[in-house]
Formats: sequence, structure tokens, C-alpha cells
Amino acid sequence: MRSCGFGRNIASQNECTDFKDVAGREMPNSHSLFPWRSAVSFGPDKDHRNLRIASLSFWAAVVAGVLASGAWAQTSSKTGPKYDTKNEVKIKGMIEEVRQVPGSFEGTFLVVKTEGKTVVVRAAPADFLKEMEANFAKGDLVEVVGCKAPNTTEEEILAREIIVGQNTTTLRDDKGVPVWAGWKRGGK
Repeated sequence: MRSCGFGRNIASQNECTDFKDVAGREMPNSHSLFPWRSAVSFGPDKDHRNLRIASLSFWAAVVAGVLASGAWAQTSSKTGPKYDTKNEVKIKGMIEEVRQVPGSFEGTFLVVKTEGKTVVVRAAPADFLKEMEANFAKGDLVEVVGCKAPNTTEEEILAREIIVGQNTTTLRDDKGVPVWAGWKRGGK
């Protein structure tokens, strides 16, 4: 006895022809359950099998596209609030405090005292800054280019560029995308 699939036992392979293709032709069980086993063939079923290959290729491309778009969305959503290039500002001042903030958008925040106010500057993840060898310290005179952070209770800026003396640290590209968006901790 052989199994014909779906729990039905048969005496010979010839009896296992329950499956039909789109043209109504009977197909052997193994080909209908596992279409890739006979994907390349010659003869009367060649066109049908080529259609099957094209169909499998199409669905593989669809799945790859969905996975790629999900990965892109995940990367962009893990980098913090959206940067608005149309509302960029530039501030100058002295760093009063360097904060290491934990949480979902953890990172190094700088408290900068300008002429008229105190501004919190969101720099980047601390490990990323360390890997870039970017150091900020209390008392540093800084110039920050960034945009106002949305939905914040205090004056807060998302930094695109921080200048300390002759050193410029670029944290976002011209479109506001964080340079750490594709970065992995420890270069892994």
C-alpha cells in the first residue's frame, strides 16, 4: 500500500490521480503537492509547468517585497521622532549638562544654555556617538542645526549637526534621516 496524500491509501501509483490541473488533466499526486519537483520538463506539460514556475516566482517576489518594506518601516520607526527639514533652526550656546536618557528612544541629550533660553538637544544613541568618537562635555560652546521636536513639553531640538570648535558631528542627512538608522551596536 502507498499513501496518496490526505490519509488515503492505495494499491498502486496509477490509482493516485485525484488531482487535476487547470486544464482538467489528471496529475500524479507528488507533482500536485510538490510543484517544484517537476518544475523543469519537456513535452506536452511544458507550458503548464512554465506557468507554475512563473507563478511561484511571482509569489516569491511578492513575499520578498513585503518583507523588505517591513524592514524599512521598522528601521525608520526605531530612530525617534520624524525630522522636519522645513522647520530647521540654528542655536548657539554652552552645554550645561550631558544626559544619558534610557528608553525606547534612548540616547545622549545635551542641555544647552543660549542667550535667552535653555534648550534640550537630542543628539544620538550614546553607543553610536562613542563609536564615532564624538564627545560632548559640560562647558563646551556648541552650534546646533536641527528642528524642533514634535509633542514635547520643553524646548527640544532634534540635532542634524553639532559643531564644537572645529569639529562637526553630522547626525542626520540632508533629508533628516538619522545616520544611525542602519547602524548596529558594536559593528555587528
